[in-house]
Order: sequence, then C-alpha cells, then structure tokens
Amino acid sequence: MVAAGKTKNIIDAALSVFRSQAEAYNGEEHRVPLKVACGVACKNPGDTIQPEQVFHNADAAMYRDKAGSRR
Repeated sequence: MVAAGKTKNIIDAALSVFRSQAEAYNGEEHRVPLKVACGVACKNPGDTIQPEQVFHNADAAMYRDKAGSRR
C-alpha cells in the first residue's frame, strides 16, 4: 500500500484494507479462510529516502508480518 499523508491516516487506511480482506471467503460449498499481510513504510517530508527504498521497506515489513504469523 502506498499513500501520502499523516502516518496515522496511512495506518488507518492500511487497517481498513486489512480488515476488509481478513474475513473468510464463503464459496458455494466451502469456506476458505484468508490470511492478509500488510507492510507499511512511511516517508516524512524532508526525508532523503528514495521512493524505491520506501517500497522496499514496506515489502520487508510485510514479510516480517508474515513470518510472525507463522509462529
């Protein structure tokens, strides 16, 4: 997820997406549990970090979340 704005707003947006996707899918014959991982990284005004690094940081956060949920 990539968003601009205050950190709290970005986290709220990510949580909204997470909650909407974290429910089980109910098919015609089967209930399929879904797992959602979310990585959030922020870039503050004035930071010299490149956009590619922000994506990398968000991706790394998502994989840390996935690894933590497997324990």
